[in-house]
Amino acid sequence: MTFVISDWYWIVNDTNPTTQVYSTASGMMVSNTAAAYFTWLNNGNFGSGRIITNAINNNSGRIRLTVNSTAGLQTGQYFNISGIVGTTEANGNKQITIIDSTTIDLNNVSFVTPYASGGLLQGPTIIDTAANLAIALNQAAVVTYVSGASVLSASSDITLTNPLPQRTIITLTGAASKIILPAMNASNSVPLGTPFYIALPDASKIGNIYLNDGVSLVRTVLPGSLCDLTLTDNSTQNGTIDNLIRSIAAPQAAFNVFGLSAANDAVSPNTKMTISYHYATLTKFGVGSTAFGGSTETVDISLAGPAANGRDQAAAFTASTYVHFWAISSSDGVLNHYIATQATSMLFPAFPSGYTRACFLFSALLDAGGNLETINIGNGSVALIRETSQPGTPVRRGWTQKPTAGQLLVGQTGTAADPAFVSLSGNATITPSGVLTISAAAITNSKLANMAAWTFKGNNTGSSSGPTDFTISGLTQKATPAGTDLTIISDEAASHATKYATLSSLPPTITDGVLNFVASGVNFNSANSDTSIAIALPAGFTRYVVNSVFISGASASISTATCGVFTAAAGGGTAIVTGGSAITITTASENTVNNAQSLTINNSSTQSYTAATLFFRVGTAQGSAATANVLIAIRPVS
Repeated sequence: MTFVISDWYWIVNDTNPTTQVYSTASGMMVSNTAAAYFTWLNNGNFGSGRIITNAINNNSGRIRLTVNSTAGLQTGQYFNISGIVGTTEANGNKQITIIDSTTIDLNNVSFVTPYASGGLLQGPTIIDTAANLAIALNQAAVVTYVSGASVLSASSDITLTNPLPQRTIITLTGAASKIILPAMNASNSVPLGTPFYIALPDASKIGNIYLNDGVSLVRTVLPGSLCDLTLTDNSTQNGTIDNLIRSIAAPQAAFNVFGLSAANDAVSPNTKMTISYHYATLTKFGVGSTAFGGSTETVDISLAGPAANGRDQAAAFTASTYVHFWAISSSDGVLNHYIATQATSMLFPAFPSGYTRACFLFSALLDAGGNLETINIGNGSVALIRETSQPGTPVRRGWTQKPTAGQLLVGQTGTAADPAFVSLSGNATITPSGVLTISAAAITNSKLANMAAWTFKGNNTGSSSGPTDFTISGLTQKATPAGTDLTIISDEAASHATKYATLSSLPPTITDGVLNFVASGVNFNSANSDTSIAIALPAGFTRYVVNSVFISGASASISTATCGVFTAAAGGGTAIVTGGSAITITTASENTVNNAQSLTINNSSTQSYTAATLFFRVGTAQGSAATANVLIAIRPVS
């Protein structure tokens, strides 16, 4: 889409949208009944539109139109209506009244002829705020502001006026020494970020460039020099302007491109580059500049030229040399494509027939094998000024360092220093594909975040999670630990080494000199079966006496089964409880007589033992499912 920004109208929704439109030709809001606006509408310049599908009498004798949508339109606005067959009295520039989401009335237009078909309602571009209008105008290369050159001569101080051309060449004579810039906050001032130039030929006196107040000095310019100026802030009359002095030697075009995207073609990355942009200033020295939008297209450097979307020469490109990619167009923007060149020193490419303007986009190295280097530009903006240091010898100004694999671009100290590509050092590396790797054992305790007092660092959830700091109470509690459960111990015999142990392996706690060892869920319906119970004595003890053997927690009556306790399996060794002892548990109910039983201990006060394991043996089975817990209480003796 081509915008003739030098003569365009906008409806600005936060600035009198029903009575005024913004005119880029005049640089201000104007009445929406102005003759120039109506002339512009009649010439078919449209930025927004609606499709008309019907026209009827609104029951008051006026014309009522049905459109696809009235969103964004407001009562009182003027639009151009064309193409209606039948109700032709509706065609022309008309003021509208909004009825609902799909219907509008035409003010002061009488309904005469029935509607047959067709119709378009079209008008200026609609934009939400004046601030966004300013952004839109500054993003486009505004022809009125930056094209062409002005050649002046002054014998006294000179004040420049808006709109400024791209190049102003001034010969100062006599008492002249001061060049005063125009206001930078006017509607037709230089757009933000667009370079403009003031040059003094060899025949001129020394000149001093001042801001609009005539007091603030920007630069002193010597004869034969050019001052390159760029507006960076237009919030005040003076504005903020960056500047650069260089030798004149035929200043050339300023190239601006917004929203540039480029990458090697997915199918043929070695010879093709896929490119697009939102807006660009396409220019040709001595011809002028125009802002166009660029579609997504693929340039193939193997296509002999000069050819659009190919190269600009018949011969193949030279290996180990840069290829420069340009946007190219005809002066009216009807032809709008790309081209690749290896022309030295950033000269314009050779144009295919019908193309007259160009904008430099980017460069890519064609390696020794004839393959384009990898390029990936996403929604970028480029402002490149071509200049000459000596007449007839164009050079490229800017930063052109090329990285090696695994390097990063890092800003350097000082605003004037170019950024530099550097390799990561220390404990991290990066691959050409962007994978960052931290060396093993590189993260020390001192580099970790501080931990709260008496906390652990880990994951105390039941699923995958990032580490956190927690106290021991932050762990899940197990109400009844099993003997096979683990606990952390400090092995004092191994220099305080942190180890783990099973609970059953730990020495039991002595309560009133008695140690209890429990076997849970013993099966009393399994005849002639042993349940081993490990006996762990505290340090300093080697023998023990058995105080009692107790059965409790029965799941059912156990009055048929028999049992015994032995120092060896299968009823071997010494019988601590005689084998075949009757069990008299007749109920599983809690707090009920005969729901537990203490077995008779042989020689309880006259015999000690050293066996590390005792065996509880079921003799006769119960005959039905039944389990219970067995507790053996011992007293360690020396």
